[in-house]
Formats: sequence, C-alpha cells, structure tokens
Amino acid sequence: MNRIQYKRKSTSFTKAIIFLAALIMMWIIYQGLNRSGLPQGIASLINADFENFRDLEEFSAERTEEVQKQIAGFWLFSEGDEKNDPVSKREYLEIIDNGIIWHVKQWFLNDPAGGRHVITNIVHGFVKPFSYSQDGSVYVCETRIIRQAFIAGKDTCYGASQQDEIWQVYRKDGVLTVNQREYTPYNGELSQFFPDGDYLDLVDKVTISRCPAAASLAFFARRMLAESFVELPASARTKSVESLIAVYYKPLVFDELVRRYDPRAVPDEMDLQFTLTGKGSITNLKNRSAKIITKRFDDVAVADIERWLFPSCADKKEGQRVEITVKVR
Repeated sequence: MNRIQYKRKSTSFTKAIIFLAALIMMWIIYQGLNRSGLPQGIASLINADFENFRDLEEFSAERTEEVQKQIAGFWLFSEGDEKNDPVSKREYLEIIDNGIIWHVKQWFLNDPAGGRHVITNIVHGFVKPFSYSQDGSVYVCETRIIRQAFIAGKDTCYGASQQDEIWQVYRKDGVLTVNQREYTPYNGELSQFFPDGDYLDLVDKVTISRCPAAASLAFFARRMLAESFVELPASARTKSVESLIAVYYKPLVFDELVRRYDPRAVPDEMDLQFTLTGKGSITNLKNRSAKIITKRFDDVAVADIERWLFPSCADKKEGQRVEITVKVR
C-alpha cells in the first residue's frame, strides 16, 4: 500500500517537474522574442508587405513626372492560345505620360463541354510613381482605379471604382514589368491597339448595371466554368477535381495570386483536405501544408478555394473526402 502511494507521489512529482520546465522554456522564448523578435528571415517575410513600403523617400513632383514619361507607352501581355488552350490571357495597357492609364484585360476560357467564353475587364485609372523600393530595383507607384467595367458573356456591368492599389514597376531592355508581369511594347497602328475601340466608352456609360460585389475576371470565369459541368459518378469525381484544378483553377486563381506576393512567401504546392458535397461545393477545407512564412498567401488562397465548384455526383448524395496536393506555381 505504501509503495503504491509512493509511486503515485513520484509520478505527480515528475509531471510537475516537466510542467515547470515547459513554463520556463516558454518564458525564455517569450523574452527572446521581446528582445529580438522572430528570426530575421521569417520576420522579414511575414512583414514583407510592410517592410517593402516603410520609410520610402517620396519623389519630388519633377521626379514623378520623369518616371511617368519613362514608363509611358502602349504595352502588351499575351499568354496561351485562345483557340486551343483551356485558359489564355491578353492585356492591353496604355500609360500616358501624365500618368493616366487605360487597361483592357481579356481572358479566354474554353470549358470542358466545348464552350468558348471571353471575359473582358476595362479599367481607367491613374498611376503616380511615389518612390523606389527598399532595394532600389523597382518604382513603387500609387495607382487609383477611377472606373472599371466588365463584359462576361451577355453580362455587361460596372465594377468597383475609386480603388487604390500599389504597383511595383520597372522598365528594362524594352520590357515593362508590372507586379511581376512582363509587357512588351506595341509597335503597330495606334488606332488598332485596343481589341475594340468602343470598350473604353463603357467605363462612363451610366446605363449599365452594377456588378456583384465580388466581381473580377476570376469571379466570372469560375461561374462560366461551373455552368459547363455535367454530373459524374462518385468514382470519377476525385480525378475530375485534380484535372480541373490543374487545367483551370491554377491559371484562373493561383497564377494571379502569386504575382501579389514576395516569391519567398509563396508555397510551391498546397496539401488540401476537404469534403466534396453531392452538389459539387467544398466544405471542411484544411490546408495541411500551411506555414508561418506562407500564411498571408495561404489565407487568401484558402478563402478562394472554398468558393470553387466541381461536377455534382450522379449516384451518391453524401459528401466525399478528398485529399490532394495541388501545384501553386
């Protein structure tokens, strides 16, 4: 009996020692963070957005005008074959030497059912070079979206206006890079630059209706893609999920998100686990590869993934558990 009581006391004493040691370790870590913060590499990535724009020395009015003239011109971006690729993109960017911008973006979507769609975003705005980045490699520009409109199939509407953005811009060897996207100069007839001259008038057309609050090129593309789906047997849906993500959702969502973040803070892939409902929506989503360094990207990506849709199930109504590794970049 005494031996049993002694053993219990010994066990309790051991647990107390372990608990005390854990508290001491936590206190040491806390004090270390208070003195020096997170390890420098991790801290710089977590605070990348703030660090990139902190303590910038604002350009003089004369310098701002000089840079506006340097980046002015007619610029083109092209990716993919609009007739044959599932997703392709075209952009037409005019920057006037006083900072006024006209930007027409077109996405071409060839859906799995054979349908072909064009989604267009027309933007009128103003770009004001503000300073150099911390490492002096790019211009940090304040950009105001004054007005924008969307054309998605038969829908034409105006989107959010008076929005502010930050553009990181540099020009080298005849190429203009804006937020990690490269534009080449247009050398053709200026009257033929934009795909449709009437597009620019849409931003001031008061008779068109307001777009949904979440309107974007990706928003309309996801909706058009979902409308093309047909029911699939449960046995085929996981394979369909893998294919749709790689072929459609990656270029529609991930490729655009990646450009907004420091490359070091973007994961190469994401390990996802979720329930695919009978109707094709996602619930109980978990990102098993989430890390502190990629948290900002992960949070935005997960919020978007939760809105992705897939084919409904033809033979089962209960949800299916899906575990998948998707390539981000």
